Amino acid sequence: MSTKKILILTTSYGDGHIKTATSVSNEIKKQNPSVEVRIINLFHEAHPIINKIIKYLYLKCYSRVPKIYGLLYYSTKDIRRNFYINNLIGMFGKNTLRKYLKDLKPNIVINTFPVLAMPILYKKGKTNIPCYTIITDYGIHSQWIDPGVEKYFVAHESLKKQMIEQGVDENRVEVTGIPVYLDNKELNRVKFINNYGLRENNLPIVTVLAGANGVLRNLNETCTKLYSMKPEAQFVIVCGKNKSLQQNVKKATEQYRDRIKVFGFVDNLHEVMTFSDIVVSKAGGITTTEALDLGVPMVVYGTPAGQEQENTKFLIKNNCSYHAKKLNELIKILAQLLGDRSMLENMKNNMKAIAKPNNCNNIVKSILQDIYNKESKPDTTENEANSSCIKS
Repeated sequence: MSTKKILILTTSYGDGHIKTATSVSNEIKKQNPSVEVRIINLFHEAHPIINKIIKYLYLKCYSRVPKIYGLLYYSTKDIRRNFYINNLIGMFGKNTLRKYLKDLKPNIVINTFPVLAMPILYKKGKTNIPCYTIITDYGIHSQWIDPGVEKYFVAHESLKKQMIEQGVDENRVEVTGIPVYLDNKELNRVKFINNYGLRENNLPIVTVLAGANGVLRNLNETCTKLYSMKPEAQFVIVCGKNKSLQQNVKKATEQYRDRIKVFGFVDNLHEVMTFSDIVVSKAGGITTTEALDLGVPMVVYGTPAGQEQENTKFLIKNNCSYHAKKLNELIKILAQLLGDRSMLENMKNNMKAIAKPNNCNNIVKSILQDIYNKESKPDTTENEANSSCIKS
C-alpha cells in the first residue's frame, strides 16, 4: 500500500486558521502515522511581501475600524460564485499551489481558509485532486463555497441548512464542529492555581483573552473597575504575543496584583479556560469552539465585525454567551453572572447541547476513510491518480 499524502492550505490572517491546520495535522498523525502531511501558508509562500502588506491592512482595519471591515465582509457575503472578484482572488497563489501539487502529489487538499486557487484549477481542468474545506466560523460567507469542493465540514446543523439553501448538495456537507486540539491529560486545579499565582479559595476566576488585537482598551479604567467589581473575582489576563500590550497591562495592574495576573503567550490555554468560571474574549471561531467544547461561559466584549459578528449572533441565539459593547456593560454582566451561579450553569448546559468535542477526530476519520475508499475502487490505480493529479 503506497504512502498517502495530504496537503493542508492555511493562512496567517489571525491565528485561528493555523491552529485549525495544526490540529488536523496532529490528529492525522495520531490516527495514521504513515500518512505524510504538509501544511503551507499559501499566500505567504506565493507572494510574501504582498501578503505581509495585506495582513497588516487586514489586522489594522479589523481592530481599528471594525465598521469598515464589517461593511466589506457583508457586501461580499452573498456575491455570485462566478463574480470577477472571485476569479481575481483565486489567481492569488495559483501558480505556487500548482507547483506544490506537482511536487508533492497529494491524495487530497484541505482548505482551512477560503482559498479559491484549488477551485480555479478545477475550472481550468488543471487538476482532479479532491479538495475538502473546513469552515472555521459559525456563519457562511460566499468565499467558502465553490462547486469544486468535494466535501465541507461545518460547525453546526444551521450552517448545513444555509449551505443547502445556497445550492450545495447536502451529501457534501458534514456537521462535525470546528477542529480544535484539546489535550486530554488530567488537569490539576491546585497545580494550576499555584502555577498562575492565584488564590486557593473560592474566588471565581475570570480569564480575559486580550491577544494581538484584543479586547482591552482604556487599561487603567478597565483594571480599576474589574478589581472593584462586586462580587469579587480574580482575573487572568492573557495578552498573547503582543509584548507591548503585556507591558502596558502589567503597568496598569501594579496595585491590583493580588487578584489580577497578567501573562503573554500561553501554550496551555485550554488549561486556563478549563479552570475559568467565565472567559471574556472576542468571538473568533477557534476561541468560540474551545469555549463550547470545554463548557466555559463566554462574554464577547467589544464591537465584533464580519465573521466574529456572525459567531456572536450564533452564541447569543443559542444562549451560550452575552455581548458587552462597553466597559460598564461588561462589569454589569460579569457581576450578574458571578452573583447568580444558576445563570452560569444554564449557559454551560446550553453549550453542552451544541458542542461537538470530538470534532477533530471525526473530521480526520471521514477524510482518511474517503482516501482509502477511493484507493479500493477497481478502476483507479495509483499511477493513474498520480499522472492525472496536475496537468500542464
